[in-house]
This record gives sequence, structure tokens and C-alpha cells, in this order.
Amino acid sequence: MGIPIASYGANPEVGIAIRDGLAPEYEIVHVSLDLAAALVELPKLAAGDLSVETTRGTNSTGDKQKPVAFIFAGSLPADEVAQVKAAVTAAAPGAVLIQVTKDDVVAAGATAPDPALIAKLYKEKLNAAL
Repeated sequence: MGIPIASYGANPEVGIAIRDGLAPEYEIVHVSLDLAAALVELPKLAAGDLSVETTRGTNSTGDKQKPVAFIFAGSLPADEVAQVKAAVTAAAPGAVLIQVTKDDVVAAGATAPDPALIAKLYKEKLNAAL
């Protein structure tokens, strides 16, 4: 089993592809798919509250673990990401918060969204942060 992380992104299909690309080093143990859910679920998980329900079909396993990092989809509005990051940081100061942006993907040479490349960029950022 990989290092547990949580994710906030609006597209479950892309999230699943990225989850698969992060394995086996990283294990997405929770996915929030909208702002309202992310604002409630991710801070609780950051604080160690494992009573938060998982999102069916998107987690790598059914295991409940406290995430050591939180990743954010690059397609999310900046104000939403800022709100969730602030809530997670309030619950767990020093939490590892990572986003791969469109600029990151373009700088890596992609001309369109590429889940395999995005997963690679997340791995690089996670490896550097953890």
C-alpha cells in the first residue's frame, strides 16, 4: 500500500486515471468531488477524523487512513482551491497541499490534458514535499 493522500477534483474519470498513475507509491484514500464536500471532508481528514465517508468507486482501496498530503485538480477555480487549502491548513497546520496546474502541464510539453503526465507531475511534487 502506498502513502495515503486525499484529492479534490471535479472529474471522477480523470481522478481515477490519475489515481492509477500515482500507484503504487501513493494511495488516494479519499476523493472530494465538489466544493461543499471538500470544505467539510478534507479538513476532518486532515485532523485525523476517519469517520468521513469515502467516495464510492474512486478510492484505491476501502482502507481508511489519515492522508499525509492533499492534491487539487488543476482545473478547479483558484478561489475554491484557496478556500479548501485554508480550511485544511486550519485543521492541520503544515499539511502538504499540492496542485498541478495547466501551466505545469504545458511546461512539461503537453498540448492537451494527459492524465499520465499529470500523475507524473503530482509524483514529482509529492516526492519533493514528503
